[in-house]
Amino acid sequence: MKVLQINSTSQNFTSDYLTMINGVLKLTGTELKVLAAFIDIAPEKPCSAQSRKQVVELLGFKSVAVLNNFIKSLKDKGVLILQDGQYRFNPVVLPLQELQLKFSVV
Repeated sequence: MKVLQINSTSQNFTSDYLTMINGVLKLTGTELKVLAAFIDIAPEKPCSAQSRKQVVELLGFKSVAVLNNFIKSLKDKGVLILQDGQYRFNPVVLPLQELQLKFSVV
């Protein structure tokens, strides 16, 4: 079996991980940035009022309203899940330190 190793830094790890699995997620570049920011800022409680303000500042959006459009898009794509009035991440987007992919030709 061949092993493909992708090196990353702790600063870029979340973004690198999401970029790697984006073939499945099918997110736009900005959606990837928003998702990575939420994972890095608030992994347990994404999309809280406080984390929204932090993401707006980090990504330089003009307002929280602009960010809300991306949150809806991430929800529609199944990356964010609304449960009991709170957003949660789909477990597939939470970065793993090691990920093993196996492709089979049938």
